[in-house]
Amino acid sequence: MILLAVVGGLTLPCVLLSALFSAAVGLNRGSETMTADTSGVTGVTVDSNTSPFNLEFGAVSEATLQTHGMNADGWHLGHDGTELEVQAPNQWMNWCFFNCNFEDNQVTLILPEELNDGSLNADLELSA
Repeated sequence: MILLAVVGGLTLPCVLLSALFSAAVGLNRGSETMTADTSGVTGVTVDSNTSPFNLEFGAVSEATLQTHGMNADGWHLGHDGTELEVQAPNQWMNWCFFNCNFEDNQVTLILPEELNDGSLNADLELSA
């Protein structure tokens, strides 16, 4: 009986802490849209290790990164010389144990249609 009371007494705080943590993780969900100029761009470097990643060409005037899900505002879109860079958020600082549901994360990079001429170099690191 004492052993059951001790196990029950330890289980209740663990359940409460996990519920609080899950609620806090849920607050870090959202959507973001970022843009970057593509003049002079000859290559794209993508480091996406947290989410499914889509690369599309469309009727946009500049590179547009649309993110949805956990840490949507932590993504980076920028230039390094003639390379357009997309980087996922740092996962060491955004770990998740409960209620993570990374399947809801979506990242789409839309590039201007004029870059779809076969001369764009792509370096993609995708491990989601």
